Amino acid sequence: MRKTTLILLSLLAAALLYAQSPLDSLRYVTVHQDSSITKLLMDKISGAQRQEILIDGFRVQVYSSNEQQKGKAEALSLEKMLAPLLDQKVYVVYLSPSWKVRIGDFTTFEEAQNYKNELVTLYPELQATSYVIGDQIRVIQ
Repeated sequence: MRKTTLILLSLLAAALLYAQSPLDSLRYVTVHQDSSITKLLMDKISGAQRQEILIDGFRVQVYSSNEQQKGKAEALSLEKMLAPLLDQKVYVVYLSPSWKVRIGDFTTFEEAQNYKNELVTLYPELQATSYVIGDQIRVIQ
């Protein structure tokens, strides 16, 4: 019994010592990233300027009011509240006679609809006033 225990402890100690030694195959890390990230980094390093253009697309509208002073104040307040919390740009738009708050720059209706669904899940109070709308969106070229 004593001999078996001694052999097992020796094997365990040897295994632990082997685990402490560095393995050559673990010295390298491979990073997989989207090619657009690499392009953005290369543009930043080279100093290339990217241009923002307007195209037809979609946004999620979360607020609209045709009351001049109250609508403007509420739209700006909503923008101030949402902008730091969201991963999309928040736009306050005045289209006579209405103030509107729109979110995002989506190239497809499906992208905008999916974002709207996520948004109303996070902020249920926006459910009744949120919908996808066609708009001129900003994209970087």
